[in-house]
Amino acid sequence: DDKQSIYKFQGADVATFNKWKSLFKHESSSLSGSSLVTKLTRSFRSHPEVVFFVNSVFDHLLDADPEVVPYVAAFEALEPARQADLNIVATSSQSASAVEVLMLDIDIEEDPRGLTPAQYEAHQVGDWLKKKVEGGYQIAAKNGGVRPITYGDCAVLVVRNSDFASFEAMFAQLDIPYVTFGGSGFLRRQEVADFENLLRFLDNPKDSHSLLAVLRSPFCSITDDLLHRVITDNQGQPLWTAVANVVRAREPGVEALSLAVRQLRNLMEYAALLPLGELLQKIIDDTHYDLAMLAAPDGKQRSRNVWKMAYLAAEHEHLSCGEFAHRLALMREFGMRESEAPLDSADAVKLMTVHASKGLEFPVVALPCLGGQLLRNADRLVYHSSYGVAFNSTRLKEQETPAWYQVASHLDKQMEREEKKRLLYVAMTRARDNLGDFLS
Repeated sequence: DDKQSIYKFQGADVATFNKWKSLFKHESSSLSGSSLVTKLTRSFRSHPEVVFFVNSVFDHLLDADPEVVPYVAAFEALEPARQADLNIVATSSQSASAVEVLMLDIDIEEDPRGLTPAQYEAHQVGDWLKKKVEGGYQIAAKNGGVRPITYGDCAVLVVRNSDFASFEAMFAQLDIPYVTFGGSGFLRRQEVADFENLLRFLDNPKDSHSLLAVLRSPFCSITDDLLHRVITDNQGQPLWTAVANVVRAREPGVEALSLAVRQLRNLMEYAALLPLGELLQKIIDDTHYDLAMLAAPDGKQRSRNVWKMAYLAAEHEHLSCGEFAHRLALMREFGMRESEAPLDSADAVKLMTVHASKGLEFPVVALPCLGGQLLRNADRLVYHSSYGVAFNSTRLKEQETPAWYQVASHLDKQMEREEKKRLLYVAMTRARDNLGDFLS
């Protein structure tokens, strides 16, 4: 299906598909004399209303002829193979339509709840899904009949990994179970930062900044008031020395600090003796940090991330505590993508990119983040196998852009625009029973 060519950034070119299709179109089978090109247009996946909506949208979007413009996809109307589910009757709390287009007014300067536009959109999507599940929205069961949907039937598809954060935070706030596929937020999670700080301290007890973060974290849970008192009474001393002095003096009200110091001393001994993987395991077992995370908002994901840290540490046992913490910081600084630990997705909303969803289907699909900038800024170097290389050699705004680069950049943007259309096509056709498009 040329309408599902969405990997231009990896070098895929729909023009290649069109070239071979044109070649085969004019060839015939030696046995039957019929054309070698057969159109497969029946959709066995989607509800008829979803199919008709997709046809209506892309009849207008995919309006160019591949015979004239080789980098476009030809529109072929889908034919629904499924019958409309007549037994599904909408209740007062749900829409009767299998397709819903929701207009969001997110251009307001101030939301009364203090939400950013991204958070507001995530809240609307979460509220839409929550109402469907709690309202018993009916969908067709694959084995016949109908059934109410669960969160496990739902998927939220976005274009960029960077769009995940607002949905993860808002779904956790709304108590909507979710699992993120192919995200890159692991290195930015607070639980990862807590382990980084602890490992830095174990590597260098004079690192007062890291120790302060550890004492305030769920590893020790020391209050800010107590820490302020310790630092004020021991100005000019490293924090570890100050804490040890306060504990040694057995001042009243420092029992929690005494327990934290005893625990950190034990961990310092373990750090000198154990390989990195075993050390992380020992830290988790002794501090019960994973259980503390489990009790926090989004607890299941946080707890699984803790054990992913232990797994990563076991893979890098040749590193010291400080070296491993430094490696994590560098990975984050250089923008390396590390997804969060996977969760059981049986009864959880799937958060994934449209690219990751290709080839999959979901009973209910929500498509947010459809607004914003359509095309990214052009690179200074543009390449295509058909026209070669074009380079923007200008350094100042008043300099004229090379003519060849202007032509190549314009063509590249046109290709990018056509791919965005195909990306939307792929996203919409993932829906089996219900499609929600969120527009702003």
